[in-house]
Amino acid sequence: MRKNQRRREGPVLTPLSKTEREMLICRDKFETRIIFLEQGRPAEYYYERNEECSIVGNIYKGRVLRVLPGLQAAFVNIGLEQGGFLHVRDILTESMTIEDFMNAKRASKHEEAWSEEEAAAAASGSSGKRKDEVKEPRRTIQTLLQQGQEIMVQVEKGPISTKGPRLTGQVSMPSRLLVLIPGALHSGVAHRIADDKERGRLKKLLDQLAPKGFGLIARTSAEGATAEELKPEIQYLLKLWKKVKTDEKKAVSPAVLHAEQGLLQRVVRDLLTKEDRRIIIDAGEESKTIKRWLKSFLSSLQPEIEVYQGKEPLFEVLNLEPEIEKILRPKVWLKCGGYLIIEETEALVVVDVNTGRNVGKQRQDDTILKTNLEAAREIGRQLRLRDLGGIIVLDFIDMRISEHKERVYRELGRALQQDRAKTGIRRLTDLGLIEMTRRRVKGSLLRSLHEPCPMCIGRGWIPSRNTLGLKLHRMLEKARRLTEESSFILEISPYWLDYLGEKTLRDTARQDKIKLEIAAKRDLRPEEMRLVSKRTKVVIIGNVKEEK
Repeated sequence: MRKNQRRREGPVLTPLSKTEREMLICRDKFETRIIFLEQGRPAEYYYERNEECSIVGNIYKGRVLRVLPGLQAAFVNIGLEQGGFLHVRDILTESMTIEDFMNAKRASKHEEAWSEEEAAAAASGSSGKRKDEVKEPRRTIQTLLQQGQEIMVQVEKGPISTKGPRLTGQVSMPSRLLVLIPGALHSGVAHRIADDKERGRLKKLLDQLAPKGFGLIARTSAEGATAEELKPEIQYLLKLWKKVKTDEKKAVSPAVLHAEQGLLQRVVRDLLTKEDRRIIIDAGEESKTIKRWLKSFLSSLQPEIEVYQGKEPLFEVLNLEPEIEKILRPKVWLKCGGYLIIEETEALVVVDVNTGRNVGKQRQDDTILKTNLEAAREIGRQLRLRDLGGIIVLDFIDMRISEHKERVYRELGRALQQDRAKTGIRRLTDLGLIEMTRRRVKGSLLRSLHEPCPMCIGRGWIPSRNTLGLKLHRMLEKARRLTEESSFILEISPYWLDYLGEKTLRDTARQDKIKLEIAAKRDLRPEEMRLVSKRTKVVIIGNVKEEK
């Protein structure tokens, strides 16, 4: 007993590294949270609540709800509240090869960035395509799908805001080293494997191992893998695919044919690399089970796996809870004294760079360059940390010297090389802006963890007390003109009542020589107020609701 007591009270955590990547796992009965640290700072953050499992990667037997010729797309019922969106480019026909399918997607100027696996497959398909192959003629959505038709689809992107999930008709089955693509004729290698000799070795190996009627893609983690390491994964993926096809015949749409694994399994499978030197687990009673699973699953990587045994939660001991809260703030301070302002809208993300407290000690141009270079590095980290995606506009501080502009551009490119998501970057404009894109699979961290403010209705600003006081004055004057009464009931939302206070409202009415009775109504939105006749109980005047 004494021995166990000393073990708990003594040092329970090896000091964190300031140079290597580390993965921290914190699990409790409500959610799983995972943080990757780079040089001791959070670089990537993932979470999954027990009641909010991700559907990205799930395979469904769906039923076509509507075919929209004007959009060349269809909505497919997969059992969710919102139908999934399936574009004609994402439908694989029996007469198309996977390579034709992906080349068609690549040729579309409106198509968004793909994952590294898709890009690799497209590249391999274009290089291995026979000249005598006939391309699939362009087909319209109405010739491919009909309302009520059953179809197998996979979720490419989860629901974001008011949009339903994005679907694809091309199914892929991922494991840690490989991706199995039914129907593909060729194999490919992930673009992140840069060494040409290693790419050639893997390509030759995959061509030998690929089952008939399937294509294989070597993921980044497959670098250096042998045939003996790849064969068990191929057999495992074939077994999964066979089960999907069997279930498809039996299932009544809409139905789940294959569900992706939990967050921990997905992160370890898809994101862990040789750069991750240590994994620290804080998982209570499950910690030993997770440690055994990690050791068996990651035998080729062999990271150091440490079980945290302290009484306080791991993230509290490492002071990471305040860091997580900072992720959701719009302002990010830089070491030099400058800062970033990060604002999200429905369509794009804007990042504004400011010098802040960085007044510099030399020339103004040097001060601006130093701030912009540090901002470029921090922007790369923040995009990953906050999982920002879509169109992103970066507003750097204006630079006069062309060489300085080039240095900032290159620094941003280096920072984005560490990003696992597909990114595209354009040159600085004359206004000092950089336009870029980052693949978006789900909503950002802010939109996932927050909801629109009920006070400001998502604007970030609310009317001042003086503004609302004048508004009430005008409402009272109009109500008295219409009714010639001097006593009314003010119906107001609880949020606004708490913000303004009953005394302020009564004092405002007293100035107009009107007696006011106040009633909080939960069915009213924050900015809505209604004046009701105390005598007839009829609504005299009130806010007009915004059109939805």
